Amino acid sequence: MRRKTIGAILEITHRTGALLAAPAENQDVSECNVALCLSGFRKLPKEYARFLKKTNGYAWNGFEFFGTDEARREAESYVLRDIVWFNEYIGARKDLADGCLVLGRFDEDIYLYDGNEKKYNQMLGKQ
Repeated sequence: MRRKTIGAILEITHRTGALLAAPAENQDVSECNVALCLSGFRKLPKEYARFLKKTNGYAWNGFEFFGTDEARREAESYVLRDIVWFNEYIGARKDLADGCLVLGRFDEDIYLYDGNEKKYNQMLGKQ
């Protein structure tokens, strides 16, 4: 089986209605890291920062991956929040371990990066 690149996956899902925000610039990532640190969170993992340089926010079929800025789809009044806003929001509602940064969600499940263990995890919303 041939593996698809992230670029190919983004293109395929975009054709089926995915929201792809314009790619982030280095300055966007740097400013986001400063804002995350000022809010008490870890910096973006390097792999995720590379993802944001392909699409600075992604939403498709219920999945959301947050970017450095809000992204909108005006026709549907849909807003994809930015990663700093969402981490401040979810941090007040969930008992997240120190060093964890929420990168995305699907329904009540959240996808996060554990900076202490240097790995990506899923936290199930209904257990």
